[in-house]
Amino acid sequence: MGPVPVTVLVHALNEEINLPHALRDVVGWAAQVFVIDSASCDKTAELARAAGVTVVSRPCTRTRLVEQRNWALETLPIDHEWVFILDADETMEPPLKEEIVAAVARNDPAKDGYWLRFKTIFMGKWIRRASMYPTWSLRLFRHPVVRYEPRSANAHPQLAPGREGFLQGHLLHQDRKGFEYYVQRMNEFSTLEAQAYRDVQEGRHGDLLRGRLFGTKTERRRWLKERFIRLPFRPALAFCYLYVIRLGVLDGRAGFDYCVLKAVIEWMVTVKMREAAG
Repeated sequence: MGPVPVTVLVHALNEEINLPHALRDVVGWAAQVFVIDSASCDKTAELARAAGVTVVSRPCTRTRLVEQRNWALETLPIDHEWVFILDADETMEPPLKEEIVAAVARNDPAKDGYWLRFKTIFMGKWIRRASMYPTWSLRLFRHPVVRYEPRSANAHPQLAPGREGFLQGHLLHQDRKGFEYYVQRMNEFSTLEAQAYRDVQEGRHGDLLRGRLFGTKTERRRWLKERFIRLPFRPALAFCYLYVIRLGVLDGRAGFDYCVLKAVIEWMVTVKMREAAG
């Protein structure tokens, strides 16, 4: 059996530690693999070329990641109708790969994309409860018809209602660069998230996905987050919800640390929104 007829797109910036793990899962399995390198200053591009994949270098910051994703979908010489989006700090469990093979072979004309679950690995442990598992992400889709919404953080691929399916396998999200980098990324993410919420509050929706209580899974999640952002004492509420109600206490020491960091992110978003408002 030859490689599955799917194109894998891996976006990377200074990912020499994580990237080899991601590529081991897809090189030889997928018929085409691109690493879109955002002008890394480490060995990311070198390692990708050594693995035998096509490397495309295009400068990009986290602020412009959505633009970079859509640029890749529109510009790269993609050979296959189906694409799979894999971050450099992710790997695929074997059952998920088997499901993707079956879905692509089936090529159901009623489906343009598939949601799948992922597991968050933090400090070497699966954070099953505090991460709000199961969390779903749309990663396998027909590239001619799907693009990402222009949102600065947590942007979703936009799919026509009723055109999605669901896979039961898992991605493993595990950043191996350590705690210091995780904290650095918190600062970057909270800046983007604060800007995204200010855009909503000030009516700058543009082509953003609108939150709806009785909409799709993504619209309902967006609706809940847009209301959560208005609550007072949000950092404390986030910690209590994840650690107590979602039983993050059962995730051990790593679960406690994870919940604390989630609360800190909410605090950072709040302060940055207040600062921007003057």
